[in-house]
Formats: sequence, structure tokens, C-alpha cells
Amino acid sequence: MNPHISVPRQHAGPAQFGGTSPQNRNPFIRMPQVFGRLFKVSQMDFEMAIWEMTSLVIAPKKVFKSMYYHKQTKNTWHRPDPSFSYLFSLFLYLTGLAWGFAYKPSFLSMNGLAIAFVFLHYLGASLIISTIMYFTVGRIFGPNGPAATISEWRGTRSSLGRMRRRAPAQGLFGLSGDKEHVEFGYCFDISARAFFTLYLHLYVLQFVLLPVLTRGTGTSSNLLATLLGNTLYLSAFSYYTYISFLGYSNLPFLYHTELILLPIVVMGIMWFPLTSFHETRSEALINPHGHTIVEDCLIARVKDDTLVQSTLFPGRKLPLGQLSEEELLARFTRGFFGGIIFAAERFILASGLTQQTPLFSGTQPANSGLPLPKNIWDVTEIPKTALLPLGSILFGAFQVTHSHLVNKTRLNPTSEGLTKMESAEEKFSYIDFGFGNGNFAGCHRLSVHRNDSSKGIDSIAKTADGRDGMIEFRLSCFHCNPRGEKSRLITMLSGFHQIYARLLFTDALRLLC
Repeated sequence: MNPHISVPRQHAGPAQFGGTSPQNRNPFIRMPQVFGRLFKVSQMDFEMAIWEMTSLVIAPKKVFKSMYYHKQTKNTWHRPDPSFSYLFSLFLYLTGLAWGFAYKPSFLSMNGLAIAFVFLHYLGASLIISTIMYFTVGRIFGPNGPAATISEWRGTRSSLGRMRRRAPAQGLFGLSGDKEHVEFGYCFDISARAFFTLYLHLYVLQFVLLPVLTRGTGTSSNLLATLLGNTLYLSAFSYYTYISFLGYSNLPFLYHTELILLPIVVMGIMWFPLTSFHETRSEALINPHGHTIVEDCLIARVKDDTLVQSTLFPGRKLPLGQLSEEELLARFTRGFFGGIIFAAERFILASGLTQQTPLFSGTQPANSGLPLPKNIWDVTEIPKTALLPLGSILFGAFQVTHSHLVNKTRLNPTSEGLTKMESAEEKFSYIDFGFGNGNFAGCHRLSVHRNDSSKGIDSIAKTADGRDGMIEFRLSCFHCNPRGEKSRLITMLSGFHQIYARLLFTDALRLLC
């Protein structure tokens, strides 16, 4: 018999060698290979897992480049090796014990916290995010998705780039007719590796910096802690987003995956108002002991040529941009507390059904610097063109604690506390309203940011001529327990307060315009 080379069977698929043909199998309904290797320790590559963890910090692109090579040889993007998750879970468990040792009274509660870190924070969150990405990434960034129709931002795509995006990755055992799709296992791989960078920021570095983040009760100490904490969270979630972008941009059949980086821009915009809120005396007055606070910020931009009713000339309309900073804030305040959404609360406060405590029931310093309050119970008493005086109380519950107008004499009385903060004054106009009692207190800041360099106001998105034709209105909020750490009441009210504040903010803008 003469030696010869036999032709492979026609229906043999990639890496099957006599198995079922891929035409008779549904690639979306199959058990991930990683489940078959969960307990096969001898087949786990822990050395590779350590290399991936190190590379995620030093050179994250190398991690996903190795996955691309894995696709060329195994015809799958997902690496069915649970060694990374096992090793990472061990690190998370040990870190959870450290956090529990610092904050939990017993070993049982310490162990419960460590287990929650592994199964809820890591595995639970990664499974939820990877499931969402599995069902959305292909539909948005795939060849038939909306991202594929977006024109190039930087010129026309080169022929090489076009070929790279359209040609399916042919592995060693790949067939030319195979259709590329996003694998759930690969989505989990991306989420797991992105969570590792989040772990380094928020579980390790934040634990080391706890003495700095929780130190001091003065305004300067609180500002440093807020600046450091917000920057740490911004870096953590930005790095998480960047790692996710690297993972999905590695898939050659997805288009414009750079859009995944957009949350970084949003987080960067949110970082400034949440950090700068504590530069005034309101936070030190309401939360003098520096307890844990919950923050939120809502932003809306309105064209400065929007026509509004004139206060001086009834029946006449003026562009919004012609109004002064003080009148803009006055209208913003009147709309916030005088709208339909706030009507029910106004009725309850005026009826005396609840205890009216304009501020924090004795938790503020003795020399707070607030003048004798002026009580206002009628919406018509809220001025339309001028800010309320410092110390004014609206409906027995909201007191003006601080205010500032750009390039205008301060409304606050001269005091030692204010003199120390003169150098840190913001370059935008705002008014603060404190509220609450000994167990639940907070502050609403209504602010106006206008892109006008002649007035010294910070620009958000300047155009070539120095103006962008927009006026930005912000509602920044924080609330806390002034007498202790975060309580169950704070947790219960946080969700409701965010929804309620959003409705008030929308109503204020409606009445303003």
C-alpha cells in the first residue's frame, strides 16, 4: 500500500476531529468550558494569572494581546482557566478580613464581610455587568449596530483598518464561513480583569488611606479628604472603563469601541462640583464632626438666548443671558421652592404636622456667624431679582447658610471663619440652603455657571470666541447624620431624596424658563 495523505472529512469542524458539525450546533447554547475545569487544579496556570495581574497595572494592553493569540490557536476568545478568579478571590478574601478587623466586632462578622467581598462584590457584580455587555455590545458595536454607521472622527478609515474590522479572525482551526460573535465567557474575562484594577483602588489603596480620609473635623481637613476620596473613585472607575475598552476593542468585528470611554468624560465633569462643594462654610456648619456624607449633583445647560419674562417690564421677554447672576439665582430659588413639586411639602410644613427644625439641633459651633433668621412662609415673599439674606428660613425648614456672587460684595457678615476662606472663593455664583435635625441634615446648593471670561467665570466648554452660548444650572446636594456615622435612616432616605431632588430641579428649570 502506497503511503498517501487522506483528505479530512468534509463536516469536521474546528478542533472537533470527527465531532458534530458546527452547522448542527448552536454556538450560543453551550456550556462554557471553564465549568469543566473548576476543580482541575493541575490544569490551572497560576503563573499566567500572576502575570496578568501584574500586567494589568504596568501594561494592560499585553493582557488582551495574549488573548488575541489565544483566539488564533484555540478559536475562542474566552480562556477557560479559572486560575485568575481563584487567585483573585483569595486576595479579596484576605482584604475583606483586613477590613473586617478594622470595622467588625467579631470574627463571624469579619468572615461574613470577606465572603461578601468575593461573592457579591466580585463575582456578583462581574456576572451582572458581563451579562449586560453580552447582550448589548454586539447589538451596538457589531457590523449591523448603530456604531458601525458612525463616520470616522479623524478622517477616512484606511484600507488596512477597514480590512481589520471586517475580516473575521481565522484561528488555526477556523473556517472561512464562521460568524464572529461576542462570547459570554470573554465578557466575564473582561469584567473580572477590570474589577482587579477597581480592587487595587477601592479595596487596597482606600484601606491604606483611611486615616487620611477620615481625619479631622475642620473645613480644610474635610476638603482634603473629599478631594482625595473623589479623586480615588474617579481614578478607579476610569481605569475600570479603560480596561473594558481595551478588552472589547480587541474584537476585530466591533466598530467604534472608543465610545465605551464616554463614561470617563461624564465622571470627570461630575468630579469638580462634588469636590468643590466643601470649599464653603456650609459643610463645616452642618457636619462639623466630619461624619460620612452622601452626595449628588444634577446639571442642566440652557441656551442664553432663551426668552424669559422680564421682571421690571411685565409682558416683555428678555434673553436669559441678559439677566444678572443674582437674578438668575433668585429665579432659580423661587422656582425650586415655589413649584408644583414642592407644594405638598410646603403644605405639610405650614400646617405644623411635623417638627420644624431649620437646622441641626445644636450640633453647629457656638460661633456660627448666622444672623437672626427671617422666616418666610409664602412663596410671594421670595424675591425674584435678589438673593435671600443670610440666615433666612424658608417654610421653617431651609436656612440660607452661605451665598456668593461673582465680582460682587459678599453677602456674608465678616467673621474669622469667613476671612480664612476668602482665598478659596469659587468663581461661580451660588446659594446654600441647610436643612434637617440631629439625625438627618444636609444642604442644597443652587449655582449658576456662565461661560463669560469678562466676568471671571469658569468656562466649561469654550469655543474659539470664548463663549459657548450656554448657561449651566447645578443642584448639588449632600446629607448626613451630624451626630454619628451613616445610619439606617440615611440609607432609607437616600434613594427617595435623590428622586425628589431631581423632580424639584426639573420643576425649577421649568419655572425659570
